[in-house]
Amino acid sequence: MAARNDNAQPHGKENRRQLSLRSLEGTTYQALEPWLPAKQRLRWPDRDPGGHQPRAYEQLATYYSSIGQPTQARSVMYARERDRAIAKPPLARICSLLQDVTVGYGYQPGRALAWLIALLAIGSVTEVRVQPIGS
Repeated sequence: MAARNDNAQPHGKENRRQLSLRSLEGTTYQALEPWLPAKQRLRWPDRDPGGHQPRAYEQLATYYSSIGQPTQARSVMYARERDRAIAKPPLARICSLLQDVTVGYGYQPGRALAWLIALLAIGSVTEVRVQPIGS
């Protein structure tokens, strides 16, 4: 796709229906007009008639990386992982939820640091407040 003009607010039923019926499998992007944050562009892969298409997310992330927007690219890849988790069996979904909460599937490493600081603080407070047995 050489250029794509995306109306932030599609008008009428016909525009919404047309957007929802396009498959994005195999699509690549060179230019998307106007510039929109990734959250607004994520409605494209969400509506793909073929279901979850990881490549559509990867291509959108590649586009954001190519225009110097790595944060937007990470948010697209994070959304891809969250969407993949929905289709997993229950036990795998639990493991996926744990990855999401702790490190954001690797796309939000600051969460790991926050967990480390929180656990260190809890451990330190517990060590200070709890008296050893036999003292």
